[in-house]
Amino acid sequence: MDIKEIFTFRNLYLAYHKARLGKRHKKDVILFEQDALSSLAKLEEEILSGKYRIDTYHHFTIYEPKEREIDSIPFRDRIVQHCLVDNYLYSLLERHLIYDNAACRKGKGTDFARKRLIHFMTSSYQQYGTKSYGLKFDIHHYFESIDHAVLKERLRRLVKEDDVYSFLSMVIDSFHGESGKGLPLGNETSQAFGLFCLDPVDRLIKEKFYMGYYVRYMDDGVVISDDRERLKELLVAIEEKLEDLSLEISPKKTFIAPIREGISFLGFRYTYGENGKIYRKVLKKTKRKIRKLLKDGIKPQQKASYLGYLKRSSDNSLRKNVKRTAKRQQRRQ
Repeated sequence: MDIKEIFTFRNLYLAYHKARLGKRHKKDVILFEQDALSSLAKLEEEILSGKYRIDTYHHFTIYEPKEREIDSIPFRDRIVQHCLVDNYLYSLLERHLIYDNAACRKGKGTDFARKRLIHFMTSSYQQYGTKSYGLKFDIHHYFESIDHAVLKERLRRLVKEDDVYSFLSMVIDSFHGESGKGLPLGNETSQAFGLFCLDPVDRLIKEKFYMGYYVRYMDDGVVISDDRERLKELLVAIEEKLEDLSLEISPKKTFIAPIREGISFLGFRYTYGENGKIYRKVLKKTKRKIRKLLKDGIKPQQKASYLGYLKRSSDNSLRKNVKRTAKRQQRRQ
């Protein structure tokens, strides 16, 4: 597939409708919509002629559900991102990813990752009881540490069309081009690249060490095994593989511990009960954050996010408190 097939007017038009969802009140969207068809035609011409470049990034900080630095692009560039990801990038990468690489893929996500961990813990209990171990690993400053040269070299092996590869390189280098590292959290393409960058680690775990009980959500991974020494060997091998990728393990968030002590993953603590039943509790630090937020007054738009987070949690009182506080806040507005 070449650039002309990816960025057809029809594909850009569909991407435009997708990009504007929930954002039609914003100034750059309103301005674009005043002459949308002409603007899309101009955008198509820029891309096909090789003149298109991503405009200036807008930097800001979000604080929920946790503090993150975001770099966003203008609306017209978000249209291009959606078009590229939906019509090319995900279908290209999907064929090269393992099943349990769970983030940002069709039919997968946080719920899928959490269910896979529960499934692996249950299967492990049936085999070994509580005499197994969990290796939890995390990548230090993952997105801001991704090396452009390493990413582009790996993409070159998959992308045969020169025009498409040049376009992908332009997108990658549009952010922190001088340092040669980092991907912006506000870009659709960053999520796809983030999935792909750690695939060599996935292959190492699954195909060299033959670890069946393994799930990864972006840079957050868990491996379960009854052999602690084998997990230690694996951790060393992961660190060596990450060095090849110009990435580093996060020492504060990476460890090997008995499974009976529980596993923290994607905001929850998973522990065994009687007969191997799995209990899932919201992490204490998250509870503290939610309770502080309740004192300050939770916004209605935050209600769905936190209720989804607390779903199936054992803390019914906290869930009810979120509902009550959001309702009171809504009445005051």
